[in-house]
Amino acid sequence: MQVSSDDTMILYLTDAVIQSRDCQKGAWEYHKAICSTNEDAHALLGNLFPNDNGSPLVLALREELDMKAAIKEWCQRRSAVQNWTCFNAFDLKHHPERSTTHVMLTQLKLTGNNRTAKTKFEVIDTSLLTRAELATARPKDIGRLFAMERDRPVSERITTPVLVACGVFSHYVLLGWDEQELVDVSIKSEWRAISKSLANGHKEYKLVNGNPVRRETTFVYSILVKA
Repeated sequence: MQVSSDDTMILYLTDAVIQSRDCQKGAWEYHKAICSTNEDAHALLGNLFPNDNGSPLVLALREELDMKAAIKEWCQRRSAVQNWTCFNAFDLKHHPERSTTHVMLTQLKLTGNNRTAKTKFEVIDTSLLTRAELATARPKDIGRLFAMERDRPVSERITTPVLVACGVFSHYVLLGWDEQELVDVSIKSEWRAISKSLANGHKEYKLVNGNPVRRETTFVYSILVKA
C-alpha cells in the first residue's frame, strides 16, 4: 500500500485502516501519536507540522486526539459501572461464548459541561451488537477490534470488548473475567436503565461491591399548625 506521509498520519490518527506490518514500521513516527499520552501526541503533531499548526488538518487531528483522550478518561472514571453493565449486556453467566461474537457499544453525547471527565459526557444508550452488526454500523471500529485482538497476549480468561463512542470518536476497553467474577456479579433484567442512571450521575442507585443497589428514599413530612 503506497501512501504519502500526510496520508499515513491521517490514517493512523483516525484508525481508518489496518495496515501491514511493513507499512506500520515505515510510519512509526506517525503511529507514536496514538500510542503516546495526549500531551506527547500534541507535541509530536507540533514537531511533524512545525509551520502548519493552524491548518484545518492539524486542528482536526488535535480535536480528535482531545476527544479520544476525554472518552478514555471517562471510561476510567466510570469503569465500575461499565464493568457491571458489560457483564449484564453480554449475559456472561449464561452466554460466555458471546465474548467472541459480540461487542458492547456505549454511545455518549457531549453535555457542554467540561469541568470534569465525569460531567463532559452523558450516556445515550448501551447495546450489545454482533460483530456483523458493528461492521455495518461502524466499519472503522470493527477493524480496530480485529487488530487489537490479533496483537493481544493469549489469555485463558474470558475477554469482552467494550466500545465507547461519541459520534465518530471512540475508545475500546477489553475486560477480562475470572471464574469468581462470573459468579459474584449480579444480573438485572433492567440493567440498561440502571447503567444509564449510574453512569449519568443520578442518585437512584449506588454501587456496593461492584453491584448496583437502590438507594433508600427518605420522606420528610411537614405538619401545618394553625396559629
